[in-house]
Amino acid sequence: VGDEPGTTRDHVGALIDLAGLVVRFVDAPGVSAAPAGTPDARALGLAESAARTADLLLLCADPTSDFLSPPAGAPRADSAGVVRVCLRADLGPAPPGSEVRVSLQPIAPGGPPAPGARPGLDSLVTLVRDALVSPAARASSLPWKFW
Repeated sequence: VGDEPGTTRDHVGALIDLAGLVVRFVDAPGVSAAPAGTPDARALGLAESAARTADLLLLCADPTSDFLSPPAGAPRADSAGVVRVCLRADLGPAPPGSEVRVSLQPIAPGGPPAPGARPGLDSLVTLVRDALVSPAARASSLPWKFW
């Protein structure tokens, strides 16, 4: 997350353990209109490509911005394939439609969190994990189908 919108120009990824479910997480450039042939247009192409193959999209905004629409070909915004995340929630009220608020700073009210606390992160992990694999499937002793 940067203070300046549009700072991500490439996509970066990592494997992340979400309380026992390891997922491939890709941070892609934000989606907005851009003239053809510009770095922004190339960044948009990367974001659209990553979104088309995603099992779940995390649409991110912060108290100073609204959520953008998912890129073309991505899971539908009204489906279970999208979670709306308010980043930098310490800066103020979340944009409409936010499902979870996260911050590296204390979120008012309530004062400072305990050392090492990450407000909202546990809720985000649970939302993402449950959207990808239901609690019932995770609790089952049957083998999972992979394709």
